[in-house]
Amino acid sequence: MSFIKRVLNFGKLSGKKPIKEVPNDKIPENVKINLKGQRVMDETDGPNINIGSLDRQMYEKEKGPEMLETAVRKKVWFGMFMMAFYFFVIYKLIRYRLHADDLDLMEREVNEELKVKRKVDEFTRKNKNTDRNSNNNL
Repeated sequence: MSFIKRVLNFGKLSGKKPIKEVPNDKIPENVKINLKGQRVMDETDGPNINIGSLDRQMYEKEKGPEMLETAVRKKVWFGMFMMAFYFFVIYKLIRYRLHADDLDLMEREVNEELKVKRKVDEFTRKNKNTDRNSNNNL
């Protein structure tokens, strides 16, 4: 397609309707007329989009979101560091408590308590049996 044909077809692609000349005796009252005396068609088929703004949207480099003010950015960074510091302190506290408790030592103590409890139970059972035997002998 040649350059001239593309230029001529550009108006068709842009969505603009061509302006038609109408004799003055056939113009209704509610029709808009431009300075040249031509009737201007209402564009009710779709939205009125400026080609320049459409090109700008399609081909302009994106700038991205604007940066916040310096004071706001400092507050955000301070808040993020405080959150990180909070989680670091909680981690250290839990680690310290687990280290201080020494779980192996606690497990040994529980096992020793269970052994002592079993010995006490056996001793009480033996005493009950000896008491019954001594009562029966009387």
